[in-house]
Amino acid sequence: MNPKIAEHHRSRSAYVYLRQSTPGQVLHHQESTERQYALREKAQELGWSEASIRTLDRDLGKSGTQTAGREDFKTLVADVSMGQVGAVFALEVSRLSRSDLDWHRLLELCALTQTLVIDEDGCYDPADFNDGLLLGLKGTMAQAELHFLRTRLQGGKLNKAKKGELRFPLPVGFRYDEQSGKAMARTGLRMMPTFPSPPLKFRTAGFPQYGFKAGISDEACPTSGLPSSFVPTAFTVYSLR
Repeated sequence: MNPKIAEHHRSRSAYVYLRQSTPGQVLHHQESTERQYALREKAQELGWSEASIRTLDRDLGKSGTQTAGREDFKTLVADVSMGQVGAVFALEVSRLSRSDLDWHRLLELCALTQTLVIDEDGCYDPADFNDGLLLGLKGTMAQAELHFLRTRLQGGKLNKAKKGELRFPLPVGFRYDEQSGKAMARTGLRMMPTFPSPPLKFRTAGFPQYGFKAGISDEACPTSGLPSSFVPTAFTVYSLR
């Protein structure tokens, strides 16, 4: 048992906070999601009962750069401020917040209410000077990491743009010429909407609508890499307007 975890911590709830920055990460990086849910088991190993552990997972797929839209983070801050939380569990501190302001506000509340912060590296008491200093540095580095990533990505784009090699995804019906690199219209590309028979009726936002499935074929370019027909995403359909 960790000596920092006292009985008055276990007498309160343990909050397990989960977050991933985008829906794409939630969909494709499921190992990270599983590791975050597994923090419940860690809380049990440290002395909290199953009934006293609360999982906050409504912020999956939301950025940690701001509080807006993160309802579970707001719930966490509110409950910590009222002294209802004994420990906050997160896979790493950047899951809690990528904003230095929000992070230090949470740390101050944890220190005032004697709430522990526990991540994959260890257990921290924000009221302790050394632990508070380390947590503050972790939060600052989490915010700085975003700046470093943006700088590298932007630098790579600018370098490609200087060489004339920067490319962006083109709307449906266009492609890059392999020799010149210029955008050009794709010949033989046509949209084939196929309505169910009879049409499948459904309701969206209170209004009756008709669903349809659209296939896109590229008859003139059989070796273009496109399938003979496929179901486009909503973004693909909207880009045809």
